[in-house]
Amino acid sequence: MSQEHQEYIQTKVNPILENLVTQVLLERPENPVPFMVRWLASQSPQAKEYFAGAGVGEAEKLKTEVKKLQEEVRELQLKLGQKDGAAAVAHASADTSQAKEERKEIAAADKKEEKAEEEMEKDKEKEREREVEKEREKSPDIEQEQERQRARDKDEAKVQNEAEEKSKEKELPREQEKAKSPSGEETPREEETPSIEETTSGEDTTSSEETPSGEETPSVEETNSGEDATTTSGEDTTSGQHTPRRKKYSEVFLDITCIESNVHFTRFRKRQKAFRNVFSEVRRTVEGYFGANGVLAFDAYIHLLKAFAAKLPGSALTGFQATCIGLFTLQIGHFKLKPTYSLALSFFEGFLRFCIFFYGDSPHSWNFSYRQYAIDLSHGGRWISRQCWGWRSELYFMAAEESMKCPFDERVNVAHSLDPTLVSQEANSLLQRSFTSHHPLFAKGAGGGGGRPARDGGDD
Repeated sequence: MSQEHQEYIQTKVNPILENLVTQVLLERPENPVPFMVRWLASQSPQAKEYFAGAGVGEAEKLKTEVKKLQEEVRELQLKLGQKDGAAAVAHASADTSQAKEERKEIAAADKKEEKAEEEMEKDKEKEREREVEKEREKSPDIEQEQERQRARDKDEAKVQNEAEEKSKEKELPREQEKAKSPSGEETPREEETPSIEETTSGEDTTSSEETPSGEETPSVEETNSGEDATTTSGEDTTSGQHTPRRKKYSEVFLDITCIESNVHFTRFRKRQKAFRNVFSEVRRTVEGYFGANGVLAFDAYIHLLKAFAAKLPGSALTGFQATCIGLFTLQIGHFKLKPTYSLALSFFEGFLRFCIFFYGDSPHSWNFSYRQYAIDLSHGGRWISRQCWGWRSELYFMAAEESMKCPFDERVNVAHSLDPTLVSQEANSLLQRSFTSHHPLFAKGAGGGGGRPARDGGDD
């Protein structure tokens, strides 16, 4: 390097560069180039004019201006926030004052209403007092009339008591004469009703009036008790004193079924309808064969079935189960007409023999047993194969179950609680006591058909 250059650097450039470097170190700008350009421009007026026209360093100026403006904005926002808070406080205070005024107005209105109600109540009390005074003025006449009516009632009661005493005095001698026996001794009066055994003497159990077939009858024990449940004129003369007998009433039992599900209620109604249809069909068939006497005999037969079921202990056989089995014996013709028996007793004898052999375990020549077959009252009565071996015996309205498409485990077995052994034994005992045993057990046709067997599963 020439000496001239060195002199130039030392005299002209180095002083400027030293100052520039010191300024850069003092300021430490992120972008030193623009800073160095501005500093160099500030060292010469000509350079200032030149760089001002060229726009060098304008971005930095704008940034600084933006920062200043942002700070001003923040200050203004703070001032505005303070003003808004003061305004909100003022507004809230105004609202509270208005609310207080409204509350005062409401309280004043409530007081006015209370005063009005008090005045109304006072007016009502005054009116009531006036009415009470008016009634008091009229009360002497009313009290006198009430006393007169009481006196009349007392007089009438006395007259009635005297008349009753006179009638009792007149009736006592007559009752004593009636209660005396031919030997002159007084005997107690008892009326006995015939039992099932006594009805086998050849007399028809049917009456001249048709009895309702769907009603429950008293049990055998109730009919054989020897007591009249309706007479009140009898007297107990065993102690020498004539005292009227108390009125006795027979007990009535009701079965109540509670069903919650609509599906089960619908099935219950359809099964009831199926039973009524079978009942009416068998009754019409008997009427077609035997006429009006057949209808009376059928109704008496139903009563005998229910009386037999009531005689059995526990739930060995219910009245409904006995009725269904009795309908089935008529459907298959399991009875034999005998000249010594009435029509109803012929039907009942066939029922007893059916129970003996179908539900019995003793060996016999009949091919049908509750162990192999179930009873189906549909389609005129038929045998079907056993549906569920968990039951001791089975009886169904299979047509109704199939029409409702009930699953096998939801089909109702009418004979679910029937005790086959006990039913067979009681039927045999009653048959031996009440009916002659020299008749053939089973005869074809009207004497005891075996029924119509069905294929497995109960299908036609």
